[in-house]
Amino acid sequence: EKAGIGTGLINHYFGTKDNLIEACVQTIIHKVVYCFEPEVTVPANGVKTDADQTDADRVKCTVRYVMNFLFENPQISYISILGDFKNPKTTDNSTGTVRGFAYCMSKGNVTESYLEKAFSLVAMMQSCFVKKKILREVCHIDLDDRATREDYTDQLVDRVMGGLQ
Repeated sequence: EKAGIGTGLINHYFGTKDNLIEACVQTIIHKVVYCFEPEVTVPANGVKTDADQTDADRVKCTVRYVMNFLFENPQISYISILGDFKNPKTTDNSTGTVRGFAYCMSKGNVTESYLEKAFSLVAMMQSCFVKKKILREVCHIDLDDRATREDYTDQLVDRVMGGLQ
């Protein structure tokens, strides 16, 4: 009503209210993904300085931040992830996250190897998020607990990166 647009016009372009909501969520998440610049520090122990920080520390901090965002914003995260699965594109939010992780892993020198690792990491994170209840039931890993989630996320990074220092 405020925009002065009739329901018929919205239905013509989006088909359903769910499609309209998905389009809005994807736009919001797109801005989050493509404007994201993490403050990369080593949380918790505070022992390491930025100069002492390893590549693994930097990547883990970034991945933890993104995984925590998913769990702290579950409704929009589900809509975005499932929307990307339903209509995959090289410009979708999942692919943007892959590119961001690859950039972080490589310190800006992105290669296919980093993109493959980032792709695997994003796929594992999304699967863990979407199937968190099954992960808890089958593997007894409760990702709703932040400390458990961050430890598990660090393990995922270690598995994908294999010995990154």
